[in-house]
Amino acid sequence: MKHENKIFIKCHTNTISCLVAVFITTMSLLSYSSVASPVKPINLRCEYRPNPLGIDTKEPRLSWILESDKRGERQTGYQILVASTPELLLKDQGDLWDSGKVNSDQTILVSYKGKPLSSQRRYYWKARVWDKNGTISSWSKPAFWSMGLLSTSDWQGKWIGLSENERIPDKGKRYVLPIFRRTFSIEKEIKSATVYICGLGQYELYLNGEKVGNNVYDPGWTNYRKTCLYTTYDVTEKVKKGANAFGIMLGNAFYNYEGGRHSDAIRSFGPPKVIMQLHLLYTDGSSASIISDEKWKVTKSPIVYSDVFGGEDYDARIEQPEWTKQGFNDSSWQSSVIVDGPGGKLVSQCAPPVKIMETFKPVKITEPSPGAYIYDFGQNCSGRPKITVKGKAGDQIKLTPEEVLHDDGTLKQREHFGPCYFTYTLKGDGEETWTPLFSSYGFRYIRIESVDIESGRSKPQILSIESEHARSSAETIGSFSCSNDLFNQIHTLINWAIKVICGAY
Repeated sequence: MKHENKIFIKCHTNTISCLVAVFITTMSLLSYSSVASPVKPINLRCEYRPNPLGIDTKEPRLSWILESDKRGERQTGYQILVASTPELLLKDQGDLWDSGKVNSDQTILVSYKGKPLSSQRRYYWKARVWDKNGTISSWSKPAFWSMGLLSTSDWQGKWIGLSENERIPDKGKRYVLPIFRRTFSIEKEIKSATVYICGLGQYELYLNGEKVGNNVYDPGWTNYRKTCLYTTYDVTEKVKKGANAFGIMLGNAFYNYEGGRHSDAIRSFGPPKVIMQLHLLYTDGSSASIISDEKWKVTKSPIVYSDVFGGEDYDARIEQPEWTKQGFNDSSWQSSVIVDGPGGKLVSQCAPPVKIMETFKPVKITEPSPGAYIYDFGQNCSGRPKITVKGKAGDQIKLTPEEVLHDDGTLKQREHFGPCYFTYTLKGDGEETWTPLFSSYGFRYIRIESVDIESGRSKPQILSIESEHARSSAETIGSFSCSNDLFNQIHTLINWAIKVICGAY
């Protein structure tokens, strides 16, 4: 409600009286107009996360933080609006839920109590609060969440994989790792495009030649006969009108852990497989889906060995350039087959994903034995190497990670469970960059064999190498420092121990 206040002041010859009157009037107006509380809700979250995708609980829990420049302030009430569109929320209309004023100091995990929520829909919300004096705040900035797939029937996609006669090599017992691709065309204007995917053991998803998201080692480790985690991605900006193409690469991880180099256990839930669907919402209100089914094409991956802790072998000679792009000729590929899932319920992955959080370059290079170079990255961490090399087709580079060295500077490989190493076989096409995608290890040092660090030699040349530290992307919520250097160093060690553990499986 707006108020118009007309106040007339007549100043006489007494100037001081006039100034006093103006001052009193101004303060009265300021007091009258200051109706908003100094407390305001910020940092809105749904199920602990800001603007999360793929929520699969029917009553999501909402939270916020109070901000005030006054000491001793507190919340005595709140109001939440949830709307189906941002336009309605802007008009202060909660067509799905208007909690009204709730007399409560609760600021965390307030359960949604509005109209039933639907799978694959996005919802918008905001909140305001009352302070200790009963004064109402302004509305918070708007936030949103999107729903995942709330029931098994919402999954239109099927589990797909290689045909049975292609799953196992002729002279081995290990399952072949597959890569998949699918082309599709879009003719309408897109409002939103959302992907839901679970690739087992782990996957990398590509759309039109680019990786989707920056998660690594997805999905998380579970008992796959009980639970399989799927991830939700907003790909609205990546999908284009006209022709498009998906590509999916799979690794074993703990889903198919058959031992070998690093044999602490042998267990397998079956051959690698994937389930996925893309939900398209058009501006005219219609929708469509692209799902995993027999229309996908599949072939063998250039990853020829994948062990979660034992390493990864990659043969670049059998790469198929641009296989993740539209226009690639996949006529020699097979049609994928529908396979049985592992049995676990598909559940949205809610934990902060693992990402590459830091990158380290070598601080020292030594050659303790001829042709074997030790790269010291100056920091022990969990993760993987990334190399750029140059050489002839068929040249093979072996990389062995480890945390400590012998006194003579050679690598001290851990004896328990067996070795871990990575191999890369060059395709001989100029500079080649490679990172193992589905294997992680704790290391500070990497020994590289069968290479030269100088140009003009017959062996392949290492152009660059980095250590990529992978760990949970959960935000840092505190820090510590003091005037005692020893305590600071202890804190640094503990902090890195936590980072390494958060990077393990």
